[in-house]
Amino acid sequence: MIRLGGRRLARHAALNLLGQGIPLLAALPAIPLLIDGAGAERFGLLTIVWVLIGYVSLFDFGVGRALTHAVAERMGRGAEGEVRAVVRMGVGVAAALSLATGLLVFLAAPFVVSPLQLEPELSNEVVGAVRIVGLAVPSVVLAAVLRGVLEGLRRFGVVNAIRMPMGVATFLAPLVVLPWSSHLAALVGALLLTRILGLAGYGWAVRRALSGPAFGPGPRAVASAEGRRALLRYGGWATVSNLVGPLMVHFDRVAIGALLTASAVAFYTTPFEIVHRLLLIPTAVVAAFFPAFAQTAGAGHGGTPRLFRGSVRGILLLVFPPALLLFAFADEGLTLWVGPEFATEGAAVVRWLLVGMTANAVAHVPFVLLQGVGRPDVTAKLHLLEVPLYALALIWALPRYGITGAAVVWAARALVDLALLLVASARLLPETAPEALRAAALLAPVLGILALPLALSGPLARATLVAGITLGAVLAGLQWARGERAVTGGEMSPRSPTLFR
Repeated sequence: MIRLGGRRLARHAALNLLGQGIPLLAALPAIPLLIDGAGAERFGLLTIVWVLIGYVSLFDFGVGRALTHAVAERMGRGAEGEVRAVVRMGVGVAAALSLATGLLVFLAAPFVVSPLQLEPELSNEVVGAVRIVGLAVPSVVLAAVLRGVLEGLRRFGVVNAIRMPMGVATFLAPLVVLPWSSHLAALVGALLLTRILGLAGYGWAVRRALSGPAFGPGPRAVASAEGRRALLRYGGWATVSNLVGPLMVHFDRVAIGALLTASAVAFYTTPFEIVHRLLLIPTAVVAAFFPAFAQTAGAGHGGTPRLFRGSVRGILLLVFPPALLLFAFADEGLTLWVGPEFATEGAAVVRWLLVGMTANAVAHVPFVLLQGVGRPDVTAKLHLLEVPLYALALIWALPRYGITGAAVVWAARALVDLALLLVASARLLPETAPEALRAAALLAPVLGILALPLALSGPLARATLVAGITLGAVLAGLQWARGERAVTGGEMSPRSPTLFR
C-alpha cells in the first residue's frame, strides 16, 4: 500500500505544475519563429491541430481516468495483485476504441476540411495533416491511459519526466522540420513522432512499475465482462464531464461572436486567456490528490476530510496572490501588454473572471473527490444541469451588458458549480460536510479581499496593499501548518494526508 505523506503530496503537486508549466515557457520563443517560418496562415492551422491533438485524448472515453481510480483504489485496500489484470483490460479497451476512432478520423479528413475556405494547395496540406492526426490517435490515447496508470500508482516524478519534454516538443518539433519543409503535414508528422516516443516512454515506465512481486497475477475475475463494463461505465460518466466542462469554458466566446462582434470576441478572449492560465495551479494540485482520494476510499480510513481541507487551503494559498495582483493592476497590465483600448474594454472582464476563476479553483477539490470515491456520474449530471442554464443566462446578458455581462455570468456559473459540488460532497460523504462548509467560509473573505485594491487609486498604494495582503496570506499559511503539526502530535507523520502542514 502506498502511503499518503503530506510532503509527498506537495511534491507531486509541484511536479505536476512544472510538467504543465514549463512547456508554456517554450512556446514564448517558438511561436514567433513558427509564424515567421511557416507563415501566418499555416501557423493558424497548426494551432488548430494542436487543439485537436489535445482533445484526441478524450477518445479514450474516460478509460485513463477510470484506470487511475481503479489502480489507486486497489492500492488503498491492499489488492496489488489485481492491478496488472486491470491495466491489461483497460489498455485493451482503450486500444480498440482508439484504433476505431483513428481510422474514422483518417477516412473523414477530406470531409472535415471541405467546409474551410482554403486555396487548393493548402487544402491538400490540411487533409494530409488531419490524416496524420488520425494516425496519432492511438498513440495519444494509449499514452494518456498509461499516464493514468502511473498516476494511480502515484509515480508523478516519472509522469512529468516524460510529459515535460513531450510538451516542449509540441512547439520545438515543428521548428526542427522547418529548415527542410513548411508543409503542414510535415510539421504535424513531427508532432506524431514525439507522441510515439512519449507512448514508448510511458509504456516502459508502466512495465517497470508493475514488475515487482507485489503486482503478481491477480484474480482472473478482474478481467471479466463485468469488469470491462464497470471500467466503461466509470469512463463514460467521466467523459461527459470532460466534454461538457470545456464546452462551458469556451461557449461564451462563441455566443459573443454570434450576438456581438468579432472585435468583442478579441476584447473578451485576451483577458480570459490570462485568467484561465491560473487554473493550471488547481489542475496540478488535484491531479496529485485524485489518486489519494481514491486510495483513501479503498483503504476505508478517515483521511478524506484532511485531504479535502489540505487541498482547498493549498490551492487558495497558491492562487490568491497572483489573482490579487491581476485584480489590482488589470488596467495597467492590459495597457502595457495589448494597449489602452483593450484595457478600457477588458479590465472589468478580468476582474469578474478572476472572481469566477478563484471559485472554480476551489471547485476542483470536490470535483475530484466525487470522482475519486467512484461517483463520476454526480459530476456529470451536475454539469449537464448547468449547461442550459448557463447558455440562457449568456444569451440574456450579452445584448444588455456586453462582454462584462458575459464575464459576470461566467463568474456566477463558477460559484453555482462550486456550491452544487460542495453540497453533493457533503451529502454523499457526510464526514466531509464540515470541510465543505469551511471551504465556503474561507472563499467568501478571499473574494472580498480581491476587491480591496479598487478602493485605492494610486498604483504605489495598491502595490503596497497587495504586498501586505500577500504577506498576511503567507503568515496564515504558516499558522495553518503549525496547527496541522499540533494535530499530528508535532510529527510529520508519513501517513498524514495533508498538503501544507
